[in-house]
Amino acid sequence: MTDRLSSGEVSITLGGRERVLRPTLDAARKINAKFGGFTQVYQQFVQQDFAALTYVLAAGLNAKRLQETIDEIEPQVFAGGLFTGYGEAAIKFLRNLTAGGRDADAVAETEEPDDGDADPE
Repeated sequence: MTDRLSSGEVSITLGGRERVLRPTLDAARKINAKFGGFTQVYQQFVQQDFAALTYVLAAGLNAKRLQETIDEIEPQVFAGGLFTGYGEAAIKFLRNLTAGGRDADAVAETEEPDDGDADPE
């Protein structure tokens, strides 16, 4: 499972049980459609929006059964401390979605640094 987690999945403990947020295309599409883009999701997080946090976590857990998953995890997210308990994992998950489902930190490390020369003439 460690290899899979390094591919962009994010592990959380929810309701005393280890769960995995999977950065799938379906999750990205649903989050994008719900919020009108990823920047808007981050804005909702800045405002500590409980519904936005729960939606993002549910999309990562099971994008195919989104509403059922939201209903299932809302009390667990609340009991786990909302953004204090799950904010960091949710942000990492969103970053991994925007990196095409890969670990955003690993992708950033492998990118070539910009040498500042925009026009290589």
